[in-house]
Amino acid sequence: MMRAILLLSLFLMLSTLPAEARAKFVQQPAPLDLAHKPPTPNLSDRKYHTCNDTTDCAAVNPPCGNLVAVNRDYAGEVQNWYDFVRPQFTCAFVPQNLSASPVCNAAHLCAMAAAGSINVPRKDNIAYCDVPDDCVLVTGKCGRKIAVNKENEDEATASAGDPNTSTCDYADERQMQSMDCKNHLCTAILQNQ
Repeated sequence: MMRAILLLSLFLMLSTLPAEARAKFVQQPAPLDLAHKPPTPNLSDRKYHTCNDTTDCAAVNPPCGNLVAVNRDYAGEVQNWYDFVRPQFTCAFVPQNLSASPVCNAAHLCAMAAAGSINVPRKDNIAYCDVPDDCVLVTGKCGRKIAVNKENEDEATASAGDPNTSTCDYADERQMQSMDCKNHLCTAILQNQ
């Protein structure tokens, strides 16, 4: 709670400064090198996620989040895209990365699977949940979507940045399809527009 009050105080202090002074305190995202832009993967395409066996799956590291499982044939393409857009994100917090590994689940989709109860997040984790109704989606700078416990919504909103920032070379415009509570972590299922 104290952290939320401090963040809100800092936000209010910075928002009252003239734009010239505010620029000294606010970190701007690095510009994207569009000359070296990799192809944009359409992650709603099932080819990025289908598998027949666990050896078909690999983990990739998106900006500001936990590892994600994708089909091994496309892991390099997806990771290159994530690395390209990563400078656009200033992660106020990064969800705890559980000790997990990519697996091919019963639906023949690559997924990250936690091993054992040692990986259950602590209740003070900003995204901790028991049921999906514990969760909300916060949209931050450059359209970044963060699934958090609704008790932490104000803190997450203050940390995520202004969603109306116009200095983004890439904005995440996906809409939420549904909210889930997987392994006691709020997880937003997003769809491409």
